[in-house]
Amino acid sequence: MMEELNLLGPINNEEAHRLADKLDWNEDDRTILLTLHDDYLSKYEELTTTTVVESETGDDAAPPGDTSDARYAFIEALRGADAAFFEDVNLLTTNEKGKRLIRLFSGIRARTFATHPFSNDEAFLDVADIAAQTELIDLSQPTIYDILMDYDHTVTPIANERFTAFRDAMRLSRMARSVWERGGDGARKAAEALNNKQRESMRLVERASRQVKKINRQTLEQIVDLVSGEAAWNLRYQYNKMAYPDIYDEDKSAEKFFTAARKLPDLTQQQLVRIDEIAFDYRAKYLQISEQMAGLRGRRDLNMTGFAGFEREDIEQEIQMVRLDFARDEVTARAKMRLRLLLTEEQLRAVPELRR
Repeated sequence: MMEELNLLGPINNEEAHRLADKLDWNEDDRTILLTLHDDYLSKYEELTTTTVVESETGDDAAPPGDTSDARYAFIEALRGADAAFFEDVNLLTTNEKGKRLIRLFSGIRARTFATHPFSNDEAFLDVADIAAQTELIDLSQPTIYDILMDYDHTVTPIANERFTAFRDAMRLSRMARSVWERGGDGARKAAEALNNKQRESMRLVERASRQVKKINRQTLEQIVDLVSGEAAWNLRYQYNKMAYPDIYDEDKSAEKFFTAARKLPDLTQQQLVRIDEIAFDYRAKYLQISEQMAGLRGRRDLNMTGFAGFEREDIEQEIQMVRLDFARDEVTARAKMRLRLLLTEEQLRAVPELRR
């Protein structure tokens, strides 16, 4: 039943520890926070148990297997439990930096309700959440904090409106199905009227998703312009990898070669500098080609949103994708070869990734 309900998970242990790390609390305060989190997890278990029971003994008029009402009721109850947890943590915080971080993390968590379970698309990503997970980025730095709070104030209402529109669309679809199955005079006309309303709700979802994509990209670029090279690369890469996981395939990237090479204990200073130079050059080219591929994929996805079939333009885009993928493989192969030429034979023996 839990799988059928597809319930949003709790604030997990990793997230609780990340919050404690970002707040830079001492051991006593961390103990209090983790105790509060344990209490929160107990509350979450109570909510899931209640929701499963209610879904099994719910509205007899609902179609078999329809658990949407129980899931939405669970979402509202969990919102309250999350808010109470962050309020308790805020009571422990005595400095403005900590309170800023709690506001950011609370906003990130709140937006999760409007994106679950549709998180495998760029329009459902959260730039603040990705920044929070990116090393070397200080979220409490005033300029970055202001950008992320602007993002919170702009994206949150759009995401909530989209969530409401999608929920309405699902309810309208359920009503149309019930009317159709009931039959009788006027059933077909009534069902079609409901389906038209459902399609209008889905158009609202699509419009909101386009808005979120645009805001996500704008916010991403604002932060990238502010942070250091390594942090900027990591943020952009993580965002793109989540938006287009099939394009940003780590198995095809040269990053693992740079990581392995940097771990060699006998590198000279000159070799370290050259590895960084090769990595910088590689990343610029890899990102450029990858973003071209992501742009093509984004246009294809947008075209398919309108339920259109494959056309000549789609085929040409796929051909371009193949060519770009080949060009990117060549960039990775050249970076690998440059690293091999830089290292000694003995060093190469210690990095099996480069010998393949």
